[in-house]
Amino acid sequence: MSRASNHTTALALCLSLALGGRVCGQAAGGQPVTSEQDQVADYLERMNLQPLLFEHLTATMKAADNESRLRIAERLGRHYASLLADAPDAARRDEIVAHAESLLKLVPQAKAYELRIGLLKTRYTVAEDRAERVRLRLAPVNEQGDAVRTLGDVRTQLLTLAGELVRREDALVRALDSGPADSDRLERELADTRRWRSTAQYFAGWSGVYSAMLEPNAALAAESERAFNAILSAGDAPTPEKLDKGLLKYEHVARSVVGLAMLRSLQGRDADAVAWLDLLAKQAGTDPGTKASLLRWRISVLASAGRWADLDRDVRRARAGQDGPDDAVRIPPAATAGAASGEAGTLEPAVARLLAIVGLEAQAPATLSVARSLARLAVGDLIARRQLASVLDLARRYGPETLADGAAGSGGFIASYVRGMQTYENAVLSAKAAGVSLDDTMSAPELINAFNDAAAQLLRSTTEADAAAFKAEQGVATSTSARALFLAGKLREAAERFSLAFERSRDAGDLQAAQENLYLAIVTLERALSREPGKVDQLAIDERIEQLSTLFIKTYPSSEQAVTLTLRSIARTDRTDEEAVRVLQSVNRDSAAYEAARRQLARLLYRLYRSALPIDRPFASARYLRVADEVLTVDRKAALESTGEAIPAAVERALATGRQMLDAALSASPPDAAKAEQVMGIIKQVLFKTSVPAQQWVDELDFRAVQINLARDQTDRADALADAIRARMDAARPATEALASARRFHSAARRVLLQHADAALRAAGDDAARIAAARRVVSNGLPLTDEILPNTAALQDAQSAVIVSRVAEGGAVLWRGAGDAAARDA
Repeated sequence: MSRASNHTTALALCLSLALGGRVCGQAAGGQPVTSEQDQVADYLERMNLQPLLFEHLTATMKAADNESRLRIAERLGRHYASLLADAPDAARRDEIVAHAESLLKLVPQAKAYELRIGLLKTRYTVAEDRAERVRLRLAPVNEQGDAVRTLGDVRTQLLTLAGELVRREDALVRALDSGPADSDRLERELADTRRWRSTAQYFAGWSGVYSAMLEPNAALAAESERAFNAILSAGDAPTPEKLDKGLLKYEHVARSVVGLAMLRSLQGRDADAVAWLDLLAKQAGTDPGTKASLLRWRISVLASAGRWADLDRDVRRARAGQDGPDDAVRIPPAATAGAASGEAGTLEPAVARLLAIVGLEAQAPATLSVARSLARLAVGDLIARRQLASVLDLARRYGPETLADGAAGSGGFIASYVRGMQTYENAVLSAKAAGVSLDDTMSAPELINAFNDAAAQLLRSTTEADAAAFKAEQGVATSTSARALFLAGKLREAAERFSLAFERSRDAGDLQAAQENLYLAIVTLERALSREPGKVDQLAIDERIEQLSTLFIKTYPSSEQAVTLTLRSIARTDRTDEEAVRVLQSVNRDSAAYEAARRQLARLLYRLYRSALPIDRPFASARYLRVADEVLTVDRKAALESTGEAIPAAVERALATGRQMLDAALSASPPDAAKAEQVMGIIKQVLFKTSVPAQQWVDELDFRAVQINLARDQTDRADALADAIRARMDAARPATEALASARRFHSAARRVLLQHADAALRAAGDDAARIAAARRVVSNGLPLTDEILPNTAALQDAQSAVIVSRVAEGGAVLWRGAGDAAARDA
């Protein structure tokens, strides 16, 4: 077992412990497997962990006794089918098959037949599905070779198995003829052996049918007949007259007749093939499922033989539901039960597609007109059945003649849509052949005309009388026409077409397409805006962009595009609203736009904080700080790790974030001194680590320190810091930045100190407290009045008048309470 398998088994053993059982390894050495193994398998099955389950069962089977191995092998066979069906490619299927076949060696030979047949049947079923896809031209190019290879391998193994079972059957018959005592057991074994042999021959025969159909081989077809002969007549060459008609009620017998008919057809014996199919049709007791499938086999037989007149007769009678000798091709009632009125009397989609393919691929000149007529009839039925994707695919494969005049129902939405899509796809191919990018508008006149034609045809399809029945397809048609208009250079018209496609897709319930179309409408308008020289038109386009962006953000607020549009809208219009906040808040941390969204959100919340009413400021501050804290962490890291020319910009960004956070933390009521001190520490770290001159920040940082100390009622420290700023102001040279900075922040510091002292004065409970507070009012207010009083205009300012009034009041308190003459004079 591989290292991965060992790891998987170990995991399964651990799961057993987690489920409360005993240690799983106790089954080693051929001891009976304990129930913990089943508990683990049941758990893995419930959790749909197929690969783990497969590995676990493999490990337990190797450790089990002979009696338990078959039970585990049967369970493995069921899950093997799921693994095989889900295998992404041929290599993985081969790996699974090889692994499963190695397990068969662990099962007693007498017990392995059922499992071997089950495994081979699963492989056949997968290959048959691929073969049918090839027949209907629905498979990629490499799928045919894969199917042929698998079918050949399966057929060889089935024939080998059938040979073993024939020999086993003969041995059991001889044993019974000798009259043994255990005849009942032998009878049961003989019945099982015959059933297994018949099953192996059945699937070997059908493997030969599909192999010969995919790669015509008359010799293989003749050889494969023997498998069906053994089922139908014990090895003799069967004929419709000799066959026991009562056996046709069994599906495997009826299907064997179909297989035999197809093999005769592949040998060029079409009369024999039709005779066998007629036999199935005429017998009332024929298996219903097989009878319902006869028309598609008749199509293959008669088309291969070039008997187009017979096929035309059979198909038209089938569509008309006629009884009689051609009841073989009558459409079963179930095929049209519950169908819309336009679908009644039409071929089933798979049958219609097969008929269209054989009719369109026919080449014989003598019967070409009949073949093409049948193809058009089949396409008409596909249109009536609303099989748009199939019609479009056929048109791509076989060209415009697919929708030529004469097809039943060739008008209407689907036909118009398919023609428009063909025109569009041909224009795309022409652009690619010319080496033109499809990310921008065309410049060559012939390409512009081609895309204009496609846009017109696709839009016209949405106005057809039956278009209302194709809501989702209308959205696709409208969206594709919008893309065509974009490539033709009609950007504003394309944007409005995308907007219409948004509405149609939304109404059809295709929410993903609706979202994409609305976003494309916006980005197309943005492209138009960048190319529009006229101011009036620019304003109109910009207004439409904002209108559609608002609609998008409200409709899809949690999408990545909503974030992008919000960021663009904020940059374009400087918008500040709660809708933008909600969109930016919804951005997932894993999103590529997360950092940009958080930065823009912080900017937006800071502006909302600054404009908030006093009663709302605490909430606005806290909301901003939560986001800004995250932004500052990113900015700090960038500033400390940046090098060279990137340092100044990174430092400036970090300092800008920090300054806004200090403002929000210290201007709110109550101030958040702890957060402010944390931010101050980061600012100082950035300034120190990056060697940015810090002198210009000293005054501002001291001012913020004044606020922090006041928030903690450390007034002496706050006063000392203000005095330090005053000392730097006095020492600064005239007309310098240092003087301007010191003067600005000294004034700001004195104002907050005066406000704090005035509040203390009004809250004082005794004379001593009043005098102490008044002294601080005067000491911090006088430097402000020194600036205000010489300026007559400043006295007209209400805030300045309040400051002067507060200082005068403080001086009066000192004069009356402490006899301070200087305060009185002030």
